[in-house]
Amino acid sequence: METCCEVFVRLPSSGVLKSVLVPHGSCVSDLLSSVSASPEGGSEYFVLQNGFVKHCDDEVRGNETFDLCCRLRGGKGGFGSMLRAIGAQIEKTTNREACRDLSGRRLRAINDERRARHYARLKAQREIEREQKRRKKLESLATSKPHHEFNDEQYLKDRVEIPDRVEEAVEQAFAEVSEKRLCRGEEPRSRFRYASFESRLIRNSPQASPGPSGTKRAADEACAAASPKKIKGWMGDLEGFEDSDSESEKADNDSPSSGSEARASV
Repeated sequence: METCCEVFVRLPSSGVLKSVLVPHGSCVSDLLSSVSASPEGGSEYFVLQNGFVKHCDDEVRGNETFDLCCRLRGGKGGFGSMLRAIGAQIEKTTNREACRDLSGRRLRAINDERRARHYARLKAQREIEREQKRRKKLESLATSKPHHEFNDEQYLKDRVEIPDRVEEAVEQAFAEVSEKRLCRGEEPRSRFRYASFESRLIRNSPQASPGPSGTKRAADEACAAASPKKIKGWMGDLEGFEDSDSESEKADNDSPSSGSEARASV
């Protein structure tokens, strides 16, 4: 009758199965004590069989395989309290757009694409609503009364009468000038006669000087081409202008005779 049985123990360092002889009716604690004689040491290990932990009182049978696992040294503790203290300072966020889905795309890109499709789908509806708002605004402006109303009767009355007053003043000024010319025995001129300054300049130009024949054909043609123009915006004294006009005409009339006399003397 055999007094010992053979079991197989897988060492944690090398993973090699080791054959160990233990007496019949031995328990796991006896197996650990037999292993402790090896360099691995038995007090720092616990035994697993088929993924389950074997207690020290469990019986060991022959030809069974056991796994020897190392025990981990425990710390002083307090790490949970440290995590809780740090977690209170960390702000929780609900923004998950930087995350990726199962296909590898970021949630930010997926959400942007969804919003773009929604915007394009509602574009026609927004155009209709914008046109309706515009029409409604125009209708309200057309039907509503103006907020500011100007009712100055004196201003409206003066606005109508001022053009008539200006016209009467101009007519009176020309009438006074005509009366003064009649009193001096001169021929009265119309208002358009005062605008013949351009024609006088053309008549007095060097091109209008008499030729060998003594005629002024070029000057006559230039004077005929010049049309009288109405003077705008000038309300000065007309008396001095008439005197200068008559003097310039006299000078024009005297200039051909003086020129002929000078040629005769030569």
